[in-house]
Amino acid sequence: MPLIVRDYSWEETLDTVVVTVPLNGVPAAKVDIYSNDVFIKASFPPFLCEIDLLEPVRDSESSATLGNGVAIFRLTKAEPRTWGTLCFTGDKDTIAQRRAAAQERHQEHLKGVEEAKRQAVRESEQMAVRKQMEIEAQQRAALQQAKKTAVDKVVAGMDEQFAVASSIAPAAPSKGAAPVRAAGKIAVSFTPREFRTPLREEYREQEEEWLARQAEARAAVQRAKERDPTAVDSDPLWLVDRGKEFYSKGDIQSAINAFTEAVTIDPSCAPAYSNRGACHLRRADPQACAADCSKALSLLQPPCAANAKSRLLALVRRASALAQVDDHEAAASDYRGALELDPTNEELRQHLAETLKKMNLSPSA
Repeated sequence: MPLIVRDYSWEETLDTVVVTVPLNGVPAAKVDIYSNDVFIKASFPPFLCEIDLLEPVRDSESSATLGNGVAIFRLTKAEPRTWGTLCFTGDKDTIAQRRAAAQERHQEHLKGVEEAKRQAVRESEQMAVRKQMEIEAQQRAALQQAKKTAVDKVVAGMDEQFAVASSIAPAAPSKGAAPVRAAGKIAVSFTPREFRTPLREEYREQEEEWLARQAEARAAVQRAKERDPTAVDSDPLWLVDRGKEFYSKGDIQSAINAFTEAVTIDPSCAPAYSNRGACHLRRADPQACAADCSKALSLLQPPCAANAKSRLLALVRRASALAQVDDHEAAASDYRGALELDPTNEELRQHLAETLKKMNLSPSA
């Protein structure tokens, strides 16, 4: 049985109550404090001090401090008035019911605080996703403008050449037949190229940047292998393949572990982020899915033919995640981006139509 402490002191003003409880030599580290709107407690074995307050206080605006051998409760009254006495009096059942009701209110308050924190985290994640989408939209607009500028430049050059050719007077016909041109050979060579598509000047910068990223990723793998040449799992691409195998077998947690290990070794491994996003989506965690897919899309830059398929998968996965959290506007934007990469995909077109329907918009919007 604990020793009940009754030699506490208290004082009040119109708005506050201050209760001082002596700790009887017990170190502050061993003191447990609890309070709600009608009850305060200090437990410091073998001693215990419990006080049922006369009237309610504002628990969220009250505080307790430990020091100099005492515990001091500074309580803000719910209603400014003079109490005259500190403790509530009543039979055991009444006090027990009063404490239980206060405890229930306290738990509800804690749940509200926790839900507010979770809501703040969700809003922060949605803001991050929207910001990433704005960056991607700006990059797409810049790329489209660069394409248009390049086309306009070529057309202007052709017009200029046509004007010069039109201004040249035709040569007078020769009297005799033209001499036969001597036969010859023209040597043609082709520039070695990493991509299957033809070289275009407007894409050169993006392709070179993408190749540089791939070279850095290969260098990271090589460094990992040099640290431990016998470790197969030091190769992030092997880990990605292993994660896909786990995913296909329904072992989602093992797949997440494999993809996480891959990005730990190579933080620029976009496929690992995108595939981990698919795992989060399957585990009904759309916020984590959207975050991982956004990270993958930020790494799949600059956009080019070599990473088009990876960008398509990341966009579709993020769109599905955003739709699950009712962010239909952002989901529709991602579906449109995916359709730009795969215009003939009827399933994507159907998903976009369903999303726009939830927004009360037509598919042509």
